[in-house]
Amino acid sequence: MRIWPIRVNELGPRKKSYTVRWKVAHNKPTKTFANRTLADNFRSELKSAFNNGQQFDVESGLPPSMLTTKDVTTWLELFGATSQ
Repeated sequence: MRIWPIRVNELGPRKKSYTVRWKVAHNKPTKTFANRTLADNFRSELKSAFNNGQQFDVESGLPPSMLTTKDVTTWLELFGATSQ
């Protein structure tokens, strides 16, 4: 696990975005935010999860505490079972 400093993206003369980059196993996920505060908060959550010993999901790059319902694959989705 590695977390890099926030990258500032110049989008125009007065517009910027902020990208958080980190590495989990061989996966290098990124997440871009419209302002620095959101990027700092997200990066802080990643660092806190790592410091607390949470296991990061290799595919999404996120710890369980940061996974949303759409990030989680259910057993039924995994094996192709559908309700009828």
